[in-house]
Amino acid sequence: MALLGLDPAGRWSVYHPEQGTLARLEAGQDQPLPVAIELDAAPGDERLYAVFCKSAASLASVKEALLRSADAPTLPAGCSHERHTLHKGAR
Repeated sequence: MALLGLDPAGRWSVYHPEQGTLARLEAGQDQPLPVAIELDAAPGDERLYAVFCKSAASLASVKEALLRSADAPTLPAGCSHERHTLHKGAR
């Protein structure tokens, strides 16, 4: 699994994992990650992409697929994704 974000300015961040392949996550609902993320204070919509693969996949190939088309990425075989949008208001 991997967690990436696209901020309102169009910058990508990789929140998890830190290494070059997607991290193993035990099967189940609402599994916590071993890290926490902190979003910046810039207002606007932050899009988070959670990518899940049935077998090992490179983080580079997942990120490249999202860079090509964040709305409809062509992910490696056996991978799927979920997208969630967080609206950050002005302080």
